[in-house]
Amino acid sequence: MSLVIFMKILICFIIFLLLPLVNATDYKQEFYLQDKETNVVINIDYKQEQDFNFYLDLPKDVKEIKVYFDEQEKQFKIKETELNNFVNILGTAVKIRIEYDSESYIEKSSKNYFTAEVIPLIDGNLEINIILPEGAVLDKPYTDKGSSSIYPKPNSLETNGKNMIIIWKDEAKSYDPFSLFIVYNYSRFNYYILIMLILFIAVIYLIFNTRKKKEKKLKNKKIKKDSIEKHLKDEEKLVVSILKKKKGECTQSTLVTLTNMSKASLSRLLQELEQRNIIRKEQKGNKNLIILKRR
Repeated sequence: MSLVIFMKILICFIIFLLLPLVNATDYKQEFYLQDKETNVVINIDYKQEQDFNFYLDLPKDVKEIKVYFDEQEKQFKIKETELNNFVNILGTAVKIRIEYDSESYIEKSSKNYFTAEVIPLIDGNLEINIILPEGAVLDKPYTDKGSSSIYPKPNSLETNGKNMIIIWKDEAKSYDPFSLFIVYNYSRFNYYILIMLILFIAVIYLIFNTRKKKEKKLKNKKIKKDSIEKHLKDEEKLVVSILKKKKGECTQSTLVTLTNMSKASLSRLLQELEQRNIIRKEQKGNKNLIILKRR
């Protein structure tokens, strides 16, 4: 066999091996975090025209969704179940874009907790971006070893000048869940809040000097809020937040993954919550089911 023929065969073989990589489907899911609401954008790029038929699970509060096939908007009806909502998306296209808003991803207390479970609809190259609100920073600093404020460890952290962007990249397997959470706070100086605070103090000062008796009566009638979250530690709040997102229950092994805590630390924390009548445990096969008690 001549060298020229051998080289041609080798080149054809290399092209054959690289062809699946060139045509690999891209699956990108972005979470644009706002004060309460999260804007979710899913982009699927098949690289070439493709027939598809899949079900997309949605948070319970999602009542409207936008779907685009190659930039053309399509109408799909959201179906509701007792536990969640979903939509059946089918058709033919090269690129698909899906958008919806939900308030179910963010839990606020003394800190902001974002939890989500990304379930890719197809096999391919997976990229997940979380764009924090303007001025938001991680609760714990990020180092080369990562941060306890992010799980799992991301591939990179970037910024567009206003927002911090947290990026994960992986090989997607259809309907293989990818769980993640972020704890963040706000560090920006908000002049609007400062102005409102000054006006509030001025009003209180006037009321204090002109209507002392009325103010005293109003103070006596003030209702103090009391909730289980008010008396919990940060780690306990995180567990309660995750249980709420999971409809009030999930396995102990899932909590280990989502909280990024050791099994021993989580076990002690759950024991304290159980003693305080906040949760209860049930044996489900060979797993412990953790249930948030209704209040």
